[in-house]
Amino acid sequence: AYEIRLSLVGSEMCIRDRYQRRVRGFSNESSSMLLACRNKVSSVKPSQVSFRVGRRFAASETRPDLKYTPTHEWVRVENDVAVIGITDFAQKQLGEIAFVELPELQKSLKKGDSFGSVESVKAASEVYSAVSGVVVEVNSKLLDDPSAINKAPFDEGWLVKLKLTNKQEVEQLLNQKAYEATLH
Repeated sequence: AYEIRLSLVGSEMCIRDRYQRRVRGFSNESSSMLLACRNKVSSVKPSQVSFRVGRRFAASETRPDLKYTPTHEWVRVENDVAVIGITDFAQKQLGEIAFVELPELQKSLKKGDSFGSVESVKAASEVYSAVSGVVVEVNSKLLDDPSAINKAPFDEGWLVKLKLTNKQEVEQLLNQKAYEATLH
């Protein structure tokens, strides 16, 4: 979510509190609200109006034993099998998950291939393979209860298990600290 706040400087500071608006995103509606707000204080010169834009993220759980992608998938390696799911950050951004599409067993995936999707009331998102491998198991429980991803994205909310075909790709993924840095 983005916070866009109209604020005034100089002698018009008292007006700020009356016309301060918080809106989400950068839609035309948001722009209209800001312009309407600015027009209400028409005596203020344009140079006295400033905008503050910043990203706000809720705290998201990460784990040191996992690897991450910039597209918010996580990987846990168990012997020569990679368990893949979406991160806590991703599930929070999607909201209540209502539908999950999973790949077929034995499907061969390359790093970066889309293998399914996760849908919520407010958005849908493709899910990408963080590593190359062959699908050996899918979490079919998610087909009946996709909200398990919201409840426990790193545990019961995993999506697929791949038999690794290139173990070196795991080392190219982000560690916990590097992933957390992408969230700020």
